[in-house]
Amino acid sequence: PHSMQVQYRGSAEERTDLLRHYKEFSGDMDRVFDWLMLSRPDLDSHRFRDTLEHAIAAGAVGVMHIEPFSNWIVLRIIRGHDKSVLHGIIKSPKVTCTVCLSG
Repeated sequence: PHSMQVQYRGSAEERTDLLRHYKEFSGDMDRVFDWLMLSRPDLDSHRFRDTLEHAIAAGAVGVMHIEPFSNWIVLRIIRGHDKSVLHGIIKSPKVTCTVCLSG
């Protein structure tokens, strides 16, 4: 990995950018991934879900709910996208979306 990627991924700057884009795009994760530097659904979606859940629990301004993220996962399944995006998410006890867990 490049030095910038190593420094940015998991940094406070990435967290700030993620929360800003999540609010800016009303949770539209396709747009968030398009705009968030160095992000990839197959590598980052589980980290982003954790970050968003922590922000919601902490009462971060403008990040009110995780539903847009959960809906994004469901849409990726329905559209037949690479299921590697789901690695670590569906197995997580945090998942409350029954559509994600069925068949």
